[in-house]
Amino acid sequence: MIKLIAFDMDESFMPRKGFYERERWARDFDLLRAKGIRVLPISGDQYQQVADFFPMKDEMTIGGLNGSVIFEKGQLIKADEIDRSMVQKIMQILRKTAWHNGPCSAGSTIVISWNRLIRLFAKE
Repeated sequence: MIKLIAFDMDESFMPRKGFYERERWARDFDLLRAKGIRVLPISGDQYQQVADFFPMKDEMTIGGLNGSVIFEKGQLIKADEIDRSMVQKIMQILRKTAWHNGPCSAGSTIVISWNRLIRLFAKE
């Protein structure tokens, strides 16, 4: 028996950015719910960005940030966090490198490619 259907939001569920057949989805969602099947849209976007696509968001399970946060009926039930010591180590490595050649800083967010981060760790 199927208990859960999980799907990627980007290009799978919404072949065109920000568009899906809302009326059809509402009917399908009601059918799935009547059968006791939960749905789990997942995206690399933040939870709220994903939730805003669904009027029935408070009746769904939603995964944001590539599944590192999971909300059930609007309540946070799972959040993966980076260990504080790992964050401090990453910041030490980044401070040693030339910021202008590496990450892009936007406010309190630092963007760096995964490959570059791995190379920086390998040097440590």
